[in-house]
Amino acid sequence: MTYSRTRLFRTSLDLIRAGLVLLVVQGVAGFARNGPVELLQRHRYEEAISLWEKDLKSSRQNEAGMRALKGQAIAFARLGSLYENLAEFSLAIMDDYYQQLIEVNSSPLLSLYLGQIDFYRGQADSAKYWLAQVKGKGSPGMQDMAEVYLQNLARGEANPSDTDALWQALDLKRANSSAVGKLRAATPRSRRCHLSILSRDKEPNRLALEKALDLVVKDGQEPEAIQDADKNSQINFYDPDLMGALARGYFALAKATNMELAGLEKRHPELAAKFGTPLALAESAMRLGQWSEAMGYLVGEKSTDAELMKATILGRGKKEKEALAILEDLAGKAGRDAAMKRNIAEVYYFCRLNPDVGLKLIREALQETNGTSYYRVYGGLLLAKGRGDEAVQQYAKGYKIEFRNRIDQIDPEYMSDYSFALYKNNKLRYEEIVETLYHLQKEFPPSRQMHYCMQGVSAGLARSFESQRIFRKGG
Repeated sequence: MTYSRTRLFRTSLDLIRAGLVLLVVQGVAGFARNGPVELLQRHRYEEAISLWEKDLKSSRQNEAGMRALKGQAIAFARLGSLYENLAEFSLAIMDDYYQQLIEVNSSPLLSLYLGQIDFYRGQADSAKYWLAQVKGKGSPGMQDMAEVYLQNLARGEANPSDTDALWQALDLKRANSSAVGKLRAATPRSRRCHLSILSRDKEPNRLALEKALDLVVKDGQEPEAIQDADKNSQINFYDPDLMGALARGYFALAKATNMELAGLEKRHPELAAKFGTPLALAESAMRLGQWSEAMGYLVGEKSTDAELMKATILGRGKKEKEALAILEDLAGKAGRDAAMKRNIAEVYYFCRLNPDVGLKLIREALQETNGTSYYRVYGGLLLAKGRGDEAVQQYAKGYKIEFRNRIDQIDPEYMSDYSFALYKNNKLRYEEIVETLYHLQKEFPPSRQMHYCMQGVSAGLARSFESQRIFRKGG
């Protein structure tokens, strides 16, 4: 799978909790009820970021300012993790939606989007098939876009004349901002590519990222393209890489904020010891695929969390033998430490290493204790093994039904994971997924495309005229 379905580390919040809680104990304004710390814990990330921004206007260099920076970095990382989590689910829903549509309304535009979806899902042969259907049939812009993806799969070079296709070519080449030159981002696709490109800079520009993210979040609430199927309905198309680009943008913001914080920590070494900024920087770089840089931040770090991070970087960087050696060593030291076993099992899942070992560890952890994070890891590993019904049962154990779809009570990533497990295993519960995605998109508007496409998939199972109309329109 391209994207993780778990948030790997809770250490960012754990490491600074002591520092932030000091402010609560001391009664500092802004950290009481509905202050940014509580908002963060209730998954109101953007609201927390805005409140911390007010603290930063007075000073970024005093202790309160540094705690505000750390809080923002955590919130950015949480948003990055959420959108990375949603990305795989989003692609699965869109793929089903367009696959059903093309059976009744074949068109070059449908083929183009199916090709892009398969590209991001790592299904190269299928992507080539769909993209080839666009040649000689679609508009010049469609054909340019298809050729960009085809050339990337063939490790070739595309030279499109269409501006959106040119932006997409730069993004797929993993260019950074120095390659943009005078190219102007004037459409939703180009702005999404620009955000993705900005996220690759070794030293991300926070102001540029925030501006780009604001535009992409706004764009993401509407379809990227619309096709009239007939006079009674239309088909809405959504950018397949929207969630992935948002994830990269927020992780780059977390990295930029932690880099600023690292430069200030020499003034307050007692805070530096609590903040764990090297681990936070390593995680952000790892999430951005910057393996060597991520390992560099861990030089001299000796904690168990640092070892887990090293194993994760190695595992995601395709150095599985080295990753497994670290994990096996940590497992041997875990004893009856349930939390440690859970964290090790989570790395096995996150890096797609041996799921059987991960399952053994999480079962042992559950003999000592339980909780939402334990059921989530167990469910994810079962799903990876193809044991979908069992996975759904485990997710259900950590999902408090009295708080159903309440974003302030249940981690939105848990909502997504549980819904994804249902999606893969039980069509009879599609309406539950539609409802959950409805609540998610109210809080995180770019995920609206998931809700609309899921409405289409669910309606496509029905036979009434009204359901079929919804199906064709995608919500």
